[in-house]
Amino acid sequence: MKKAIGLGVAFAVLMIMALAPATTAYKFSANETQLQIINDLQGQDITKGELYEILQPELVEGLSEERQKLLYETKVNWPDYSKVYASSQGDSESTNVKETIIINTNDVDSDPTPAILMRHLSDITASGRELEGRSESWVVFPPYLKMPTGEITSAVCKLDEGGETGTVLAYETEGAEDTYNLKAEVSVTVSEPGEYFCHGEHYFTAPVGFTPPVVQGPTASDLVTVR
Repeated sequence: MKKAIGLGVAFAVLMIMALAPATTAYKFSANETQLQIINDLQGQDITKGELYEILQPELVEGLSEERQKLLYETKVNWPDYSKVYASSQGDSESTNVKETIIINTNDVDSDPTPAILMRHLSDITASGRELEGRSESWVVFPPYLKMPTGEITSAVCKLDEGGETGTVLAYETEGAEDTYNLKAEVSVTVSEPGEYFCHGEHYFTAPVGFTPPVVQGPTASDLVTVR
């Protein structure tokens, strides 16, 4: 009975938490000059903090020291063009949806949540030559459990002929604190026919006592063809 009451209280707390919106920490949309820099840097081994320092230094300067530390510890996950192409040919699995399980290592009596299940996705839609990309992450279980920090990047990319390389055409990042659902949406009108996809980067810190302490990884939508 005591355990049942404890679970009931925990669920009630989660429902109350759900009423409070996430706190947006920062948002970044790349302009034409910044997109050129992003494309020049593609494939390089750099952190998100180093990337923002190049693209928009004031974005990093306006964050707390703890948040800056996290950004400088987070590697950029660049679009994997060859993997997207291989997926389109049926040579590898699609990576448009991924799931993460985060295990609770705390004392079960003090924290009855056994694990956290998160889902991450990227998708893209086309209306003529207007493309809209979306990358999103959310907590599936327990519902409305907030993660301490999160960041989502969504980029619309064009796959070059041959499928080995490509170009980032639009790029947007949104970071938040105390969030159970976070997404970044970006749109662009393309001038050339070709194959396009949405690349996503997902980064979250887990509550204290959960492992892994950091959830990070890319997703990529299926290809859409513009004629």
